[in-house]
Amino acid sequence: SDTILANAVGGVSELVTNSGYINVDFADIKTILKNSGEALMGVASARGSSSVLNATKQAIADIVNSAKHKVASGAILNIVCRNKATLTEIAQASGLVQDYLLEDAEFVLGHIDNVSDLENDAQVTVIMSGIVDVKTTVVQEQAPVMQKNIQEALKASTDEQNEMQQSGMQEIEIMAE
Repeated sequence: SDTILANAVGGVSELVTNSGYINVDFADIKTILKNSGEALMGVASARGSSSVLNATKQAIADIVNSAKHKVASGAILNIVCRNKATLTEIAQASGLVQDYLLEDAEFVLGHIDNVSDLENDAQVTVIMSGIVDVKTTVVQEQAPVMQKNIQEALKASTDEQNEMQQSGMQEIEIMAE
């Protein structure tokens, strides 16, 4: 547990202190974590030709294993590379994280290249916040639509009843004449 805590603290401090092509600062972390409820973090590193993607997959797997059937309302993805990462690798890694986010989620990307003292070819930190159950989210997202449909159905029913009453009143008036 000391190693896990050290990795978490180290991962967050690296987000703020290292500068790169795309910087993550304390304001970004605050935006993602403030009032978010449950948050989880995954840190992974990898070597080889697909190191960015492999490290991202492992970091996400650490989170997903802890939060099965859940999605997040915010995420930070920070990619640190010994050499240059391609835009394609960064986009693919971002897509992997965004697959676990709500449609309107906050997403922050950080990217640092040419870190010569990095032990592996890539190190990835993923923080996901506002983690909620998928079923709860679907119900919450669908509730306004369902409520609107019910209101429209009630209005249509009321309008139909009013029309029937008015036509019935007209028939009574015609008969009375």
